[in-house]
Amino acid sequence: MAAIESAMPGIADRPALLIWAPKDRAFNPGQLQRWQTLFRNLDGPHLLPTAGHFSQEDAPDEIVPRLRAWAGARFRAGSAQAPR
Repeated sequence: MAAIESAMPGIADRPALLIWAPKDRAFNPGQLQRWQTLFRNLDGPHLLPTAGHFSQEDAPDEIVPRLRAWAGARFRAGSAQAPR
């Protein structure tokens, strides 16, 4: 975990999509604020008001279209914004 934590500033400029489940007991508002502060190229947070820790199971109809649109707009083959 320490290695992951120390590497986080190195990805701060990368595009990031933040989809957040406020009812998740494992992640609190302070952690949300940290993600918002860390990433400078952030889309979100997109809140899933009824979702908990397993947000992909609780709100797939909200997550999947947003993820597809976000990734499609940024990572098309040959795009200048493709991941490094």
